[in-house]
Parts: sequence; C-alpha cells; structure tokens
Amino acid sequence: MLSTQPEFITGIEDVSEAKSNAFGAMGMFIATFGLSVFGILRTSNPDEKEDLGDEGYQLSGINQETEYSRYD
Repeated sequence: MLSTQPEFITGIEDVSEAKSNAFGAMGMFIATFGLSVFGILRTSNPDEKEDLGDEGYQLSGINQETEYSRYD
C-alpha cells in the first residue's frame, strides 16, 4: 500500500525502512503468539481434575440442614 497508494499513509519518508519495520513487527507478533499458545498448551492438563476439597461447590459457613434455600 505504501508503494501503490502513498497518499493514504502520510509521514513516511523511506518506504523500504517502513516495509522492514512492518515485517519486523509481524515477526514479533507471530513469535509472541506462538510462545503464548505453547505456554497455554504446556500448562494445561485435561486429565487433571480440579480438587474442590471437602466443600465442593457449596459456600463455606452455610449450614445446609438449617438454612432455607431461596428455591423453597
């Protein structure tokens, strides 16, 4: 776009330097994205179950036998 329609992008004086910077930014994005995906896949283990402890999904401090539910 810099060589075909330069009137839409102002302030660029050296087209080859801008092209080099654009490719460098693209490379940095791809490297960062790749490292992020690698980190997510490396730290996630689908076979590992989350230990909820004795309470499970219930709130601690609420006695379920004596307290009323909002659905009663």
